[in-house]
Amino acid sequence: MCENKKVLVALGTFDGLHLGHKKVLLSDTTEYDVKIALMFTEHPQKTLSGRAPYELITPTKRDKLLKEWGYKPVFLDFSEISTLSPEDFVDVTVRLIPKHFTLDIYKAIWSELHYLEAFRNTLILSASTAIIQTFVCCFVAYGLAKFKFKGNKFVFLAVIFSLVIPHQTLQLSLFM
Repeated sequence: MCENKKVLVALGTFDGLHLGHKKVLLSDTTEYDVKIALMFTEHPQKTLSGRAPYELITPTKRDKLLKEWGYKPVFLDFSEISTLSPEDFVDVTVRLIPKHFTLDIYKAIWSELHYLEAFRNTLILSASTAIIQTFVCCFVAYGLAKFKFKGNKFVFLAVIFSLVIPHQTLQLSLFM
């Protein structure tokens, strides 16, 4: 079907359609029969780190602008193609099982984003917090068990209440 058609493929997230995007997308493209904007369903950064960068425009507005400019939006799932080699990515016969399985993108991410250092920092923070909290809680528990003072039962009930009701539930009211 597309053997005799000239196809232009613009690859990107187009999360802002700023002047740079606009210049590339609206450059002289009259010689092409089909114009495709190839994007990921989720920003690759969100797939890899859990945090997507801030988008300057909504996906609905982005898709509307791309269609106005003559581009057909096509979406790929980054998690499905992240293990494909460049050859497999362009091979139309490869769908879910790559012919040349590779973890190169994950190796690059591991080295460039310093995951080992982040894991070490998280481990240090979590372990020190757990040790300090255990130490403090032991003293509070000992004080509540051995010493009787005015308000002893109130403090005990406050501690039990904090264990029964998760703190995330209490935090919800702060952000509504």
